[in-house]
Amino acid sequence: NLSGRRVGSSRFGEGRQWAQFGAAGAAWLPSEESWWPKIFPFISFGKIRGSYGITGNDQIGNYQYTDSWRISPFAYQDIPALVPARLFNPDYSWEVNRKLEAALELGLLKDRLLFTLAYFRNRSGNQLIRYTLPSQAGFTNVNRNFPALVQNKGLEITLDYKSAAGATVAWQSHFNLSLTRNKLMAFPGLASSSYAFNYVIGAPLNLIYTLQQDGLDSAGSYRQKDLNKDGSIGAADYSISGHLDPSFYGGWQNSWQYRGWTFSVFLEFKKQKGRNYLASLANFPPGGMLNQPTLVLDRWQQAGDQRPLARYTADFGSAAYQSWSLLGASDAIYSDASYIRIKNVHLSYSLPQALLEKVGLTESRLFVQAQNLLTLTRYLGADPEVQNLYALPPMRTLTAGVHLTF
Repeated sequence: NLSGRRVGSSRFGEGRQWAQFGAAGAAWLPSEESWWPKIFPFISFGKIRGSYGITGNDQIGNYQYTDSWRISPFAYQDIPALVPARLFNPDYSWEVNRKLEAALELGLLKDRLLFTLAYFRNRSGNQLIRYTLPSQAGFTNVNRNFPALVQNKGLEITLDYKSAAGATVAWQSHFNLSLTRNKLMAFPGLASSSYAFNYVIGAPLNLIYTLQQDGLDSAGSYRQKDLNKDGSIGAADYSISGHLDPSFYGGWQNSWQYRGWTFSVFLEFKKQKGRNYLASLANFPPGGMLNQPTLVLDRWQQAGDQRPLARYTADFGSAAYQSWSLLGASDAIYSDASYIRIKNVHLSYSLPQALLEKVGLTESRLFVQAQNLLTLTRYLGADPEVQNLYALPPMRTLTAGVHLTF
């Protein structure tokens, strides 16, 4: 199949409103060929497919290319005043996304077991963003096209299984796994842009670019490594120590049915690095009116202590207190945030049809269900998904009920 279109949007300035996009896709079912059953008798279905397409994005809001004004809260000679609210920029245009996909689909055991392996590569260029400006411009940002080329690629694997018809216990299972990678492919003029300190060509966008934590000094203050050996800690001592993109993630759903009973459970998992409890403490150093986790009990208290946390002090001008500000710029606030979570559990029972007819019911079901029942993790903090000591993690909920239909 082939498709093409020419689209226009009034969200862009004159001369920038129109763009052309298209896509092509093809698929082949080799399992329909006469030779397939002879070579692969155990594979009941086979499909190979691929596609490539170009799409656009104009989701930046209406009239963003015009300059605008707003009423100032301060009057001039008792007359309401107007002040600039947005810079004028009619030169940005459509964001362009190029998407490539190839996949293999197989069916085994008379299609009771389905397997899909898909490769994708998305490249986004000309992104529509609020470009950061220096404060001297009078505005913090301006709408424009980002000159970078960003690539997201990966593999997606799915497995679906269902038991044979007529089985005493009916079992359905679905498993999915995603392995994704993000990379900045190109950025003309990166070194002289507002993002020179944030991105590196050839590296993921979510870089961990920090100082390197070097334990505590003899007075119980945080210490960072002086990488350039100049006797002070500065911008030259920052280095890349990883990224925040997950290495892989996925889920596993299982459901069993036996007579009137139904039981299902869903597990989700993610392999990642994230902000730990130290990130929250660095933003709210000790001395403020905030609850603290029990982890802070393992802090430096006297000379000779080998502890992960610096000394606590109420002296805001002390070196120990000031060292907490550098903690938030170090790699100490990042650690393993991988987890496996029992996301949903459901158990229900439906009364036999013969019994329902005797009591005048058409349907009856008793159920118990739970969400966020259990999380397995080595994460240091409140929750590996939220990664914030002072934010509410996903709540564990238990629900029981009866559903009757007359």
